[in-house]
Amino acid sequence: MDTNNHYDLQAVLWDMDGTLVDTEPYWMAAQNELALKHGVDWTNDDALSTVGQAMDVSAGLLQARGVELPVGEIVNDLLERVVAKLENGIP
Repeated sequence: MDTNNHYDLQAVLWDMDGTLVDTEPYWMAAQNELALKHGVDWTNDDALSTVGQAMDVSAGLLQARGVELPVGEIVNDLLERVVAKLENGIP
């Protein structure tokens, strides 16, 4: 940093999810689709309980409700579903 209050930035990290782009409906839909595929009753309240949680926590909740996949596979499935939705356009 120099004496003129000028900062030499090395990088900028911007978390767009929830700030610039509201993808929460996509995550909730992905959870619902995965739960349905596995015959699990997954409510809107269940989905809301995952907001702000780490992916492995959300996957663990789905697993605890009856999705019979390893946590890593649940995370990958959810990511693939959300990415597929985003490829059709960012809200």
